[in-house]
Amino acid sequence: TTPYVSLHKTSTSGEALSGVEFGLYECAETNGVWKYTGNPILSGTTNAKGLLQFLNLQLDKVYCIRETKGLSGYDGTYEKYFVIIDADSDVDFGDSVELVQTGRSFSAVNTPVAKTIRLEKRWEDNNNAAGARPDSVIVNILQDGKFFQTAVITEAAGWKLDVSVPAGHKYSVEETDIPKFYEANVDGYVITNTLKNSMVLPETGGSGVLIYYAVGAM
Repeated sequence: TTPYVSLHKTSTSGEALSGVEFGLYECAETNGVWKYTGNPILSGTTNAKGLLQFLNLQLDKVYCIRETKGLSGYDGTYEKYFVIIDADSDVDFGDSVELVQTGRSFSAVNTPVAKTIRLEKRWEDNNNAAGARPDSVIVNILQDGKFFQTAVITEAAGWKLDVSVPAGHKYSVEETDIPKFYEANVDGYVITNTLKNSMVLPETGGSGVLIYYAVGAM
C-alpha cells in the first residue's frame, strides 16, 4: 500500500464539516524552518462526513496540509507539517514536523463564529387589563429550519433576550406553547401575542363566565 494520510474536519461541537477545501504542499527548509512552497501538488474537499484523503505519497518527505477555503461562519484555519515514516526510519526534521505512520488521520477543528440575535415578546392586551399574561414564555429557536434550542423570555427582563448563536446559519423563532387566551404572530425575532376577543373565566360551581374583551379599549 502506498503511503497516505487522512483528515477529519469538524466543528468544536463535533459536527462534521463538508465542503472545506485543502491543499497538500511540498516543503523546503530554510535556516532550520520548514515552509510549504509553490502550489499544492494535491487538493481536495471534505465529504459529507468531513473526511478527506491524500493518496500516493512518499516516505521521508516533508509535506504540509493547508486549509485553502473554509466555511462561512467558522473561524480558524488549519496547517500541518508532517513526514510519513516506516518502522525502520531514523529521521529528524525538527519540532515543527510531526513523524507519522501511513494512514494517519489528522483532526482539524474550526470554531463557529458567534453572532447575537435579540428575541422580543410583545403583547396586545390593553396592558394586561384582563390579567391573563404570564410572567415568562418559552420559544424555540430554529437553525436552518430545524430545532436548535429553547429560550425563555421573561417579564423581569423587559420581554427581551439576547442569544449568542453560531454565525453562517439562518435563524427563526416559533412559539409552540402559546399562552392561554392569546394568539401569536411572528415577525423576524419578534413574537406578538394578542389577546383573543373573548375568554372564559372559571366560576365556582358553574361552567364559567364568558368575558368579551376588546383589545385597546379603555
